[in-house]
Amino acid sequence: MRITLGRIEALDGLRGWAAMAVVVHHLFISGGGEVIALGHPIGILIMKLALFGRHGVDFFFVLSGFLITSILLESRTDKSYFRTFHVRRMLRILPLCYGCLLVVFVLIPWLTHGASQWVTPLKTQVFFWTFTNNVLCFIDGVAFPIAPAYNLVHFWALAVEEQFYLVWPFLVFLLSPRGIVRTSLLLIVVAVLTRAGMEVVGFHTQIWYFTFARVDALAVGTCLAAVRFENGWSWEAVKRVAPQSLLLLAVLTGGLALVPRSMCVGTIEVLRYLVFALFFGSLVVVCVADQGSGALLKVISNPASRRLGEYSYGIYVYHGLLIPCFGIWFRPESIACRAQSQVAGLVWYMLWATAVSVALAAVSYHLYEKPIVNLKRHFPYGR
Repeated sequence: MRITLGRIEALDGLRGWAAMAVVVHHLFISGGGEVIALGHPIGILIMKLALFGRHGVDFFFVLSGFLITSILLESRTDKSYFRTFHVRRMLRILPLCYGCLLVVFVLIPWLTHGASQWVTPLKTQVFFWTFTNNVLCFIDGVAFPIAPAYNLVHFWALAVEEQFYLVWPFLVFLLSPRGIVRTSLLLIVVAVLTRAGMEVVGFHTQIWYFTFARVDALAVGTCLAAVRFENGWSWEAVKRVAPQSLLLLAVLTGGLALVPRSMCVGTIEVLRYLVFALFFGSLVVVCVADQGSGALLKVISNPASRRLGEYSYGIYVYHGLLIPCFGIWFRPESIACRAQSQVAGLVWYMLWATAVSVALAAVSYHLYEKPIVNLKRHFPYGR
């Protein structure tokens, strides 16, 4: 039976929580939190929360896989199936991404007359314009050959998603829902084996960026969307076990999130991403099945969280881009001297940088992104 996925407020709220989790993690690391937190109870608590935040991107992957596959399954009989999907994706993704690249690659170097700290080699720029910059991450690890005045490392996640958007519509068009489920399960196996192989040859850092090593999170979402689309006994079974699975996986993910990155090798590194993907997949099922009726989901879907979810793309892009500037504007050590506490300096640094990121994302969304996104009305599904 064909069913339609309406707007689910809890998913919008979770998107906002995930964005904040990623921001907290990146700002904690950039502010020297791993050193500051040692031996301080409050600092250790912040560190534990920050370490969990690095997996907010896994939630984005699961949610993207679920929502995009749901949309594609609903619209694959449309005459303009491919054009509508890709135009709508471009209207949402490209203006902000390419706008930032134009500023940092073209405008600022021109305004600064080619100052070395703002100039990025053209051969490096190509990877970002073509959404293959995660390949650059794979080749160079975290040592990006880009200008030192800004940060684009986090654009790797945009590259993974765009590569998914490029290929997945064709598979959904060609396969039945059950075929999509089988393909998704195969991709999960491929991701686990890819990570195992990379661990064996010593590519520990590159696992975080490589598409085939991270595709299991997307595949968990695509699998759930295909099962839900059929709306048979399989979906009913998934809905029944989702709450219990969520509790079990919450314990596992909580433990894995606290394992220091330096210890995430071997079997832990191979399986950690899958555990997180399954946890977030269970959370998506709970949100979809309950439609926000539970007490927890009502908290998740509060207006502030949904608003942050609306701004989440901009928050993700801007906070990472401005991290070098945040280190100058809100120097944790300067604040620590005034507050006579390194932890207080770190907290204030994170609060100010987060506030600037959210404010900038809000202004960008309403004045720049939304007018362009509204053009989607000219490319509706169902034609």
